[in-house]
Amino acid sequence: MMFEMSSQTLFNLIDTFFVSKINYNAIGALVSSSIILMLVMSIGIGISTANGIYVANYWGSRNKKRLRGVYSNAVLIAVVVSIASALLFNMFIEDVINLIDLSGALRKYAHMYLQIALLGLPIQFILSINNSTLRSIGAPALALNVMIVANILNAIFDPLFIFYFKLGIKGAALATITSMFLSIIVQILSLYRKEIVFKLSNFNWKMAFTIVKKGVFAAMHLFFRISSMLVLIKLMAEISQTAVTSYGIVIRTYQILLFMVFGFANAAFVIVGQNLGANLIERVKKGAYDTLIIATLSITTLDVVMFINAHTIIGIFTNNIFVMDIAKNIVFYVAISYPFIVANTVAARSSMGMHDTARPSMINFVNLWMFQLPLAYILSKRIGLNGIWIAIAVSNMTGFIMNFFLLRYNVSRIVKYGNRII
Repeated sequence: MMFEMSSQTLFNLIDTFFVSKINYNAIGALVSSSIILMLVMSIGIGISTANGIYVANYWGSRNKKRLRGVYSNAVLIAVVVSIASALLFNMFIEDVINLIDLSGALRKYAHMYLQIALLGLPIQFILSINNSTLRSIGAPALALNVMIVANILNAIFDPLFIFYFKLGIKGAALATITSMFLSIIVQILSLYRKEIVFKLSNFNWKMAFTIVKKGVFAAMHLFFRISSMLVLIKLMAEISQTAVTSYGIVIRTYQILLFMVFGFANAAFVIVGQNLGANLIERVKKGAYDTLIIATLSITTLDVVMFINAHTIIGIFTNNIFVMDIAKNIVFYVAISYPFIVANTVAARSSMGMHDTARPSMINFVNLWMFQLPLAYILSKRIGLNGIWIAIAVSNMTGFIMNFFLLRYNVSRIVKYGNRII
């Protein structure tokens, strides 16, 4: 799972590398646009999380009929919601860009990218559902194969569309959509071999409602995080447009670690879900805590390596001295708080595997919107950009504390009630 999630990082880094050859402003626009797009994608990820919870449970209890029912309902919901979201969001592109104060070249590139990227929302939703299904049945190697194919195709299509067909940043968006669409074919074949197929006749209103109910809270969990990042970008942009590009580069480079974290978190999610379905309660408990410890120790080691080599890594994407200076400063604050990001993510994902999608979402809201953003605003007015980086680092720590205590509560709940909570 760690390799599979890391391959998604490579996908983004390939985009960033080729887009950086257009203009350094294009990098900031690409990352800002990607964050805006993730705001919409949070709905798809919420649906895929709900799908993953029940798929893991039914795989653990050997109930393939119910599993296929959940998968079919999740795919149908994803298609309908993604099309509606794309149409709705397309009407408000300008308003969203205005909200985060992008201007000049950053604004132009962001608008161009989003116009094309929104067309691929249904494809991204389905890709997310299929990969969550593969992970939840304990087949991350198959999900990895899908991402390997996607990366190869993206590495071919990026220079082809961006430079050969002279589409610029629009070409990067088109390359992403095309490579993901072709990768879905590999997913469908992989799922078919596991006897998991989409059937319209499996649609069930009660099951669909259950998926939506769980998915809404899982979507909110990501929505609160992504929307808070957009507010942070707005605060940065008010001080320096260059800071937006620097932040974008750091975000993209640290995705190398972040997707590894997601790999561990998804492993905890599946271990917890499958063993909960099989009513093996001690393994549920052990899976959650052991993964948290192993993930934190492993990723912290890599975090130190990233920090030591920050100058070299940032230099791959830009040689602008002002961009590099700000980026190196951001890396310091990200690096010292990264162990808390790791533990926080694994703890929250473990709780979701125990059917608790509501409380981690509320924690994100409180920690990010009621603590991080007010702190970032106050500190930015007093000490400038460093105030924003400090607020991010402190909120990473407080988020972990809250999610760790929530994990302890959910473990005690599972010990008491077992899989009767399903």
